[in-house]
Amino acid sequence: RSSGFVWIYDAYPKSTYHLLVIPTMSSGLAVNSVADLKAKHLPLAQCMHAYAKRIANHLSNSTKNPVKVGYHAIPSMNRLHLHIISQDFLSPSLKTKKHWLSFTHSKLFLAPEVVEKEIEEKGDLKSVLNEAKNLETSRLECNRCKQVQKNMPTLMTHIASCLKTLN
Repeated sequence: RSSGFVWIYDAYPKSTYHLLVIPTMSSGLAVNSVADLKAKHLPLAQCMHAYAKRIANHLSNSTKNPVKVGYHAIPSMNRLHLHIISQDFLSPSLKTKKHWLSFTHSKLFLAPEVVEKEIEEKGDLKSVLNEAKNLETSRLECNRCKQVQKNMPTLMTHIASCLKTLN
């Protein structure tokens, strides 16, 4: 717990390391989702981003895989939360194309910098979120070598072998 934010382990982790940073109800950032963030929330969102990045940096020392921080453009939970996730994606909970794309497509997994820039420039995230709506049908592409796979089982087999060759 730190100044208005808590971190928890994701109940259905999609990777070896998968945590959520959630603002407390008293933080002033208790909104439903990233779509609700406006210019007035920016200072608190930046604090939340810094907190998540400190955790991500700490986790990076425990894994060979990169650790990313981001929001789902199309969230599955109705409370603002920020994901911290290692990029190995070795998890039995990673089962669907929607799951995969929500963590690997840059317009579906929004980096804090993208969120901050959009809010600073436009006051909200409407244009970024509208762009994300039609992307859930994108190709299944390895997040490391970019090889396209036909379905989730072949993607998961590929990821396991791709990790071995790249580590």
